[in-house]
Amino acid sequence: MRSDGRRIAYEPRARVEHHHDLHLRGFLSQHHAYGRAAALFRRRAGRVPIEPPSFYRELVRGPGARVSALLVAAQVANAAGFAHESARLRLS
Repeated sequence: MRSDGRRIAYEPRARVEHHHDLHLRGFLSQHHAYGRAAALFRRRAGRVPIEPPSFYRELVRGPGARVSALLVAAQVANAAGFAHESARLRLS
């Protein structure tokens, strides 16, 4: 139930296409924002486990070099956003 009283229902036949027409700077900016949101979520939700290093090793093992490079860049941008927001929250 939503706060406005309407119900949310699952529809198994529903299909959603979600495309981002991003260049590298936009891609990194988006993942930086994800990291900032993760810091806010962690602050509200309490202790949330962080993936072990093996998760990240396996993440880049499978795909080709270009995809691996983007995954690493996304994780670095996400971590930077998380650190940015965490620092901002400590200062406020």
